[in-house]
Amino acid sequence: KNRMDMKKTIHIIALLILIAGFAQSCRECAINGELDAQWQVTHVLYADGEESTPQALYLSFYRHTVQFTAPPRDKYTGNMAYDEKAGTITLEMPWWPEELHAWGMDIPADPNLKPYVITLKMEDFTSSRLTLVTPQGNVISMRKY
Repeated sequence: KNRMDMKKTIHIIALLILIAGFAQSCRECAINGELDAQWQVTHVLYADGEESTPQALYLSFYRHTVQFTAPPRDKYTGNMAYDEKAGTITLEMPWWPEELHAWGMDIPADPNLKPYVITLKMEDFTSSRLTLVTPQGNVISMRKY
């Protein structure tokens, strides 16, 4: 009888481990491959020739969300769409604060259009580096953080 109880216990434990494994695999996973991560802005070359080397500006991409962060104070969140074939990232922001200029992002051509939409060209993209170009010609260089 003890042997049957022990087998039953082992089967229950194995079943619980299996259920826990399935439950863990149901989490929402990154859908944009290497892009889904936090990126630190390392250099911005503005179209007018001005240059900036920010110390603590971050862009985070995850699923359909983009977040601009400047710890500890600023956080701006919007929607995003990644088109891997075209090599573009389209951002849709409910509002466009002037502070995004520090990230190399300037207000799109028509500030009366809301939400604000801007499409960035991915000039260079590896698992550790990302370079984006805005429609205005600003070049934003980042490293994965």
